[in-house]
Amino acid sequence: MMMPNIALIATALVLAIVMVIMAIDIRMIFERLTRYRRIIGEYPPTLRRLFWRQFAWIGFPYAQLVSLIFWLLVAFPTACQLARLAMAPA
Repeated sequence: MMMPNIALIATALVLAIVMVIMAIDIRMIFERLTRYRRIIGEYPPTLRRLFWRQFAWIGFPYAQLVSLIFWLLVAFPTACQLARLAMAPA
């Protein structure tokens, strides 16, 4: 009987966790953008453009964006490691 490759299973679990975290970050970014868009929807178009420009500098969820970039940088080598382990002869 063939023994399961523990490193392959652990790497797959780590990659799955990283992908869940990235999905949460993406959801939080879109939720914040949508909420702000609804708030400024009542104003005239000129004020909406002004508020949107200010939001890009002041209120954009940069913490989630930096977190997303970090997790993308973690996910790429993890995916490469997973592929290497999956292709390795048993």
